[in-house]
Amino acid sequence: MGAVTALGGVSVVAPNAQSGLVADVQYFEQFGSAAFNRKAFGIFSAGVYRGYTVTPANGLNVTIGLDGDRPGVASVYVDNFQITVQLLTEQTLPLTAGKQNFVILEAVYGQGVLTRQVDNSVAQEAATLRVVFAESDIPANAIEIARITLEADVQSVTKEKIDTTKRHQFQVSFESTNDINDGADNRLLTVKAGKSFLPLSGGTVTGKLVVKGGVTSEGYLSVKDAGEFEGSVKSKGEFISNGFNTNGNNFRMVSEKYGVIHRNDGVGFYMLATNANDAYGNYNSLRPFTMELASGFVTLGHGAKVQGNFEAANASTLKGSLTVSGAAAFASTVNISGSLSVANKVSIGSPPTGNFSSNLSSINIGDNDSGFICPGDGLLDLYLNDAKYMGFDIANRRIYGEGEFITNQANGYRILSPNQGVIHRFDGSTYYLLFTDVGNQYGGWNGLRPFAVNASNGDVTLNHNVNVGNTLMAGGELQANHGNVRIAGDGNVYGSIWGGWINNWIQGNFVQRGAGDAVQDMRLAGEGGGILNGTFKAPGGCVMTGWYTEGSSPGGDTIFYRAIQKCVNGNWYTIGQL
Repeated sequence: MGAVTALGGVSVVAPNAQSGLVADVQYFEQFGSAAFNRKAFGIFSAGVYRGYTVTPANGLNVTIGLDGDRPGVASVYVDNFQITVQLLTEQTLPLTAGKQNFVILEAVYGQGVLTRQVDNSVAQEAATLRVVFAESDIPANAIEIARITLEADVQSVTKEKIDTTKRHQFQVSFESTNDINDGADNRLLTVKAGKSFLPLSGGTVTGKLVVKGGVTSEGYLSVKDAGEFEGSVKSKGEFISNGFNTNGNNFRMVSEKYGVIHRNDGVGFYMLATNANDAYGNYNSLRPFTMELASGFVTLGHGAKVQGNFEAANASTLKGSLTVSGAAAFASTVNISGSLSVANKVSIGSPPTGNFSSNLSSINIGDNDSGFICPGDGLLDLYLNDAKYMGFDIANRRIYGEGEFITNQANGYRILSPNQGVIHRFDGSTYYLLFTDVGNQYGGWNGLRPFAVNASNGDVTLNHNVNVGNTLMAGGELQANHGNVRIAGDGNVYGSIWGGWINNWIQGNFVQRGAGDAVQDMRLAGEGGGILNGTFKAPGGCVMTGWYTEGSSPGGDTIFYRAIQKCVNGNWYTIGQL
């Protein structure tokens, strides 16, 4: 006999299996939990028996739910024991984007192993819902509940991403009955010898038919009242509904939240949906699919997404959106009142060629090589006859042109700031640079006329102050005050202060001399002198330069003088006097 020591020094003795066989709990066998937990091992498979539904929650989370208001039930193999795990309350698990998430249920049991189910001071849980990222990481003491594959850039979980088809799902009825009218949900209908509830061939069930296993009909199965099938239904013939209920519905498919109804009212065929959480109720106002039975005309009342090619031979009307992942061909008029989403390219008029036949998203219009191409995120190029004419760069807020920008509007171009606009205007005779009022950038121009060009002669008019930070150059005259002040190309200046041209004013006020009349130098000539006897005068053109005295009286003194001379054209001349 083997023994395992548990907490508190209690010895747990395992059953003696020396014979190689272990039966149900024996007389005097301790620890009935081990005996009970091995009782169903190998008889019932490990898997989900009820509940453990998986639905999207907020963000990258999923909710593991009950079976309505009943606990979820699952069974897990742990070594040679079978552990039943009940889900009493909803559980929410976080997932990871960019990975395949496996939601698993893991159970723990072992002789001498304490769990929090019986001792809150112990860290080990008896059962755990958690997520692993590879099928090989699912331990032997766990079962798969669901697998969810998420792309790297997703922000939420959709119902379509949740796959529960790989988990083991079972349904068990514990009691048998031969009463076809027994309504308990834990009954298993059996047929005793000599009694047959359904004819072996042909026949009609006139009451409610409830089948909890699979049904295969190779002949004709008619149910005149309600029929409920909890397993699969297979038929080698038709499924026929030759009438509808009081709401006009023929066929209903039910999930936990919504019901989908197929309806044929004799005029049209409809695919309808119920409101959320009312799967057995009446249809709501949505009309995703309608077909007129007389003409076959189909109306898609909301969005549509086509993963493959889409072809329409006649006129088409789409009241919602249409998404086509493959090619789409329309042989006639297409009216779309919603949005149109195309994965790659749209061709209007002709199949694409040249740059439009690449894998870049494009729209060619009219011919096969003119239209728009998107070379990258935030970029859009205009091509005409397979040549690029214009490019738009949203990220850098730029427009590139390979040719002229032409407009036949007088106000051809407007530049906006947050609160004012600048308008470039050409009215056929004059080009203007104009401004709007502040706060009215989309309005008309105001009274300012800072810049104008006469288209017939090229004259430029600046109606306001001009500040020049560097050299101002002109090929002709510079004029101010409406032509009343002028600077000529030869340097002459015209203004009212001069009475006209300044050159004329100078000539009228100063004697003009020739080039040979200019005074080149001045000097004092050689010294001369005379005796002062009474009065003495220096000669003309001379100035006194000295005085020599003789005695104390003036008489007999010597006066010295020099002539003032100028040099004209290399010759020296004594100046004259009046």
